[in-house]
Amino acid sequence: MARVPFRSSRTESRPASSLQRIGGSSLVALGTIAALGYFFLPVFRSESPADLPAHFRAHRADFNALRDRLAAEPSLEAVGVDNVEDFWLFDGHWTASGNRFLAYTRSEMLEAVGLAPARYQAYLDLLGKVHAYRVVRQSARGVPLRGSIFLFPRPSDGGRGDPVMIFSERAPEPLLPLERARRARQTAYARLDDGWYVGFSHR
Repeated sequence: MARVPFRSSRTESRPASSLQRIGGSSLVALGTIAALGYFFLPVFRSESPADLPAHFRAHRADFNALRDRLAAEPSLEAVGVDNVEDFWLFDGHWTASGNRFLAYTRSEMLEAVGLAPARYQAYLDLLGKVHAYRVVRQSARGVPLRGSIFLFPRPSDGGRGDPVMIFSERAPEPLLPLERARRARQTAYARLDDGWYVGFSHR
């Protein structure tokens, strides 16, 4: 099927590829993408809950399902409302990184990344349940499984401390008590349970 070229009416620069591995400083940039996602995805709009430990306990099965689903993928490293691998959603069209003027339909995008529509919908359903918009798997030296689930920011927080759920077999650093991590001036993390942490980016 022929692709439809188009020019986006937006003036924002494309976010960095989700395949870039997340370090402490890059959580700040991804927090900015979270804020953009909140305003540009009104149909899927949500916001992260104020009581994150209680939210995690209530939806632990859903968080585990997201983690396990992505870990079982043979090659996918990022799946979300606005981003699947190197494809990003702009102006109702999917575009590939490096060729933003070539538009794909959702079905064409899914075919290109090898993700069945039913599987993609299962991701969206789980993301909606946990008030998140993207799950990303990262590589870390000596750690078999590590990734992030990006929650929608809370507008009432003014964009400060956008929460990211981290699943990792090794604790991220710096690891602080929850309220200290939330108020820290740099990216910080707090433990939620074995293998689960929450990170806050600050800008």
